[in-house]
Amino acid sequence: MDWLVTTLIKTPGHAPADALASAAILNQLWTSEGVARVKQQLMEARQRDPQVQLWPEVNVDIIGEDHVREGESERKAGQLREAKMQIDTVIEIFKLNLLAYPDSADAHYNLADAYLENGQKDLARQYTEKALAMIDSHKAPLSSWSDTEQRRAEIRSGVQDTLKELNAAH
Repeated sequence: MDWLVTTLIKTPGHAPADALASAAILNQLWTSEGVARVKQQLMEARQRDPQVQLWPEVNVDIIGEDHVREGESERKAGQLREAKMQIDTVIEIFKLNLLAYPDSADAHYNLADAYLENGQKDLARQYTEKALAMIDSHKAPLSSWSDTEQRRAEIRSGVQDTLKELNAAH
């Protein structure tokens, strides 16, 4: 029933991406080479249908966060080279999700956080400020998967914390 309401009433002709159907695509995101392949698949699909979504935004958020945790574990274990490679992969994953969901404040914030983790403060600031502007404008949902006031407040708080950290670094 939810699928029918979404496809026929809320967004006619554009059902949300199905996590199960996108499993083969999502599984590729566990390697840095896979991220490039998935980006290519998205670009080719968008040539046929500019609105197509190949995966649910939340699934790529989760995969990116799993990579973040893996990088933290590697850093704690003293595997700095591996941790650096991991954060580079996280950035590419979040850039990919932002490419797929450019109107998502959540996707902007995830990318900002990854840039901050990587020490790229100017890019972190750019995406953090964009996320905050999007949250405050209410022109679009917070993300494709959640737009509750509680979730907006949670992301706003995270964005503001990131800005405080960036401002303290100046």
